[in-house]
Amino acid sequence: MTALIETQLLIQMAQFQASHVIGWLQNLYKIVYIHIDVYQELTDGQLKRQVTRLIMRGDWVIFSPARLSATEHALYQAHLVMLTSAWLTTNQQALQRQQPISSLTQPSTLATIAASLTWDIPIICSDNPELTDFINHQDLKVNDHSKRPSRRLQQVTALQLSQQLAQRHLITPAVARLFYEQTRLFQPVRKSNSD
Repeated sequence: MTALIETQLLIQMAQFQASHVIGWLQNLYKIVYIHIDVYQELTDGQLKRQVTRLIMRGDWVIFSPARLSATEHALYQAHLVMLTSAWLTTNQQALQRQQPISSLTQPSTLATIAASLTWDIPIICSDNPELTDFINHQDLKVNDHSKRPSRRLQQVTALQLSQQLAQRHLITPAVARLFYEQTRLFQPVRKSNSD
């Protein structure tokens, strides 16, 4: 299994202040990808150095549109245009119904989804509370190039991540609970129209 990591969850993991937290992903996923936009959003020097070391060692792979083939770049751009249009339409409809607008406003969020669709990466590790709704509403699917049919893109949250780590005995249930409780302090909240 491969996964892309999103900015917010990566920051939450770093704020847990256990030097091996970022390495937990290595134990769950065969390959961990990070979009160049997510990498550039990292402002914590220690976290950025840790991620840079993982990339330099080849443990993580950076997704950079500038390094894509012409075909991949065209596909990535098409996904990005489609996702941006869908996000704008969703927000327009929400405003008309006087419902809260989407919090998928970080440019790296849509870029991460586009990267996932371009390289058929089935999992996005993210604590964005609206990501799964957006994925389901847009019916976003990836293909693992096997005989199996395409499957829906999947979000893995901090809670799911902590549960998976504990189930595989990579961390104790107590550490999993502590990690989840501390990351909840940094979770983004849904925005209302009055914000």
